[in-house]
Amino acid sequence: MTCSHSSHAARPGGVVVNEAAACGLPLVLSEHVGAAHDLLAPGENGFRVPVDDVAATAGALRALVADSTLRHRFGARSRAIAAAWGYEPSVEAFLAAVRGAVDAQGQRASSTRQ
Repeated sequence: MTCSHSSHAARPGGVVVNEAAACGLPLVLSEHVGAAHDLLAPGENGFRVPVDDVAATAGALRALVADSTLRHRFGARSRAIAAAWGYEPSVEAFLAAVRGAVDAQGQRASSTRQ
């Protein structure tokens, strides 16, 4: 499992969280961790805990330590969520955006010729 409990407003931890999720680890993250909003689905692949709430963080970690089935289920879901953030999906999304922009430009050009 991975736990990131930053209290800084700069929202660190994106790469670390992405790599942990890609490795199939359950996550315990505070809302100040940058990747928490993209890579954490509370109750599906880990727990979101309030910043500076040591009791909530300890409770989340205890739950994962005590339940191997939960750890494995959360870890498998982490891997699936992280897969959508890999290079291939990113490249495909970029290409789709470029194609959309080119198509829109072509439509504007043809409408001005008419």
